[in-house]
Amino acid sequence: MGKKKDFLDWWNDRLNVLARMSPLPEEVFDYIVKKFPHAVNFLYLQGSWTAIKLAIIAYYQDVYTIIAKKHFGKICYVDAFAGSGIVKIKDHGRLLYGSPILAILVPRQNKKFDKLFFIELDMHRTMVLKEIINYLAMEGKVSKDQVVIMNKDMNTVNYDKLLKDCDHSLVFLDPEGTEPHWTTVSNLLKLNIDFVMNFMTAGIRRIWGNYRRNPQKGSGYANRLTEFYGDETWKNASNEHDLLNIYLSKIKSIRSVIETIEVKGPRMFHYHIIFAFRRTLRGNPWLTAIRRLKERIERTKYDVFETVLDVFYGRIKPLW
Repeated sequence: MGKKKDFLDWWNDRLNVLARMSPLPEEVFDYIVKKFPHAVNFLYLQGSWTAIKLAIIAYYQDVYTIIAKKHFGKICYVDAFAGSGIVKIKDHGRLLYGSPILAILVPRQNKKFDKLFFIELDMHRTMVLKEIINYLAMEGKVSKDQVVIMNKDMNTVNYDKLLKDCDHSLVFLDPEGTEPHWTTVSNLLKLNIDFVMNFMTAGIRRIWGNYRRNPQKGSGYANRLTEFYGDETWKNASNEHDLLNIYLSKIKSIRSVIETIEVKGPRMFHYHIIFAFRRTLRGNPWLTAIRRLKERIERTKYDVFETVLDVFYGRIKPLW
């Protein structure tokens, strides 16, 4: 039996998945800027810890497609905040593929998503995303008819109609804050999907705090939170843990199987990744992988994350 990998090795493996993508994002982007010289202005600028989030998403995309292909016919993927498909690490300059492109490149041969739906509100980011798909199609990584790109507000999409031909789907929401309305999320949770969402804990706390400091002038913050929660239960919160738990209780009213993973970054920044499933007769086989992932993330100390990221970005040489 092989030796169990320690946290450092395990995270190095996860990040190497991002580093060894073919074609490299730099190669694809060089092609795009020849057609759109200003394309760099439409990439999301992200901090170095974005690599951890992307490694988590890539891990689950792999797990989901392996298991779902055993039990379902046509499997689909929805990225409701698709962005431009490439992110730029602002303190390093490195380019990484975003979650929609990972959904194309990560799944193994014969385990691929049959259909992918990418939703993005910003028109310019949509244009960049389309060109990435064109390039990947030329490289034989995906067929154009597999991908549907929608330049829309994710709250205006009829997901029931969108996924009517899919036997099962993975839906990923990666908002900047409170963009998804509860009416949208609750409708999604009623469909035959696995639901994964980044709950931007620190950002939601700031919006809530801005309202609490000045309720008379905070009607805009209040409206955003009410749309996000679907009601005013957020007003019962005393801290950010309450804000998360209130949201989870709403999800639990629709979905019976939920896991959360807390990801802690620098300077008090943190968020929670929410996984929500329907209970299955097979006992939700992917839960084992999620719980293993949860243990790996929540038990990994901050300095370990710093070390693997320093190696990943080339700031230090690996010591293992």
